[in-house]
Amino acid sequence: MLDTIKKIEAITNHIDKVRANCLLMGKALISKTDPMGVKLIELGYCHDNSKFSGIEFDHLWGGSPKFLEALSTQQMGNKHHPEYWGGINLMPDLYLA
Repeated sequence: MLDTIKKIEAITNHIDKVRANCLLMGKALISKTDPMGVKLIELGYCHDNSKFSGIEFDHLWGGSPKFLEALSTQQMGNKHHPEYWGGINLMPDLYLA
């Protein structure tokens, strides 16, 4: 039970930080009339939701024998990772932000 609570706290703390930064950056873009600002805020609110279930929830922690498999699943299933796009140079500006 304690491990589950620690995992939830780690995930939600990370997501909260990403959301706050996306909101800050998104508002700055909106103030410059850049439509990407709204999309950035939207992406912040669904960032890393996949970590709450499956192999990511069970094994995305150091020491797990399936850590690398869980990491690959996370990277390939989430557009904010360069691995999803085949490298950082191929990422759209929205996901670089």
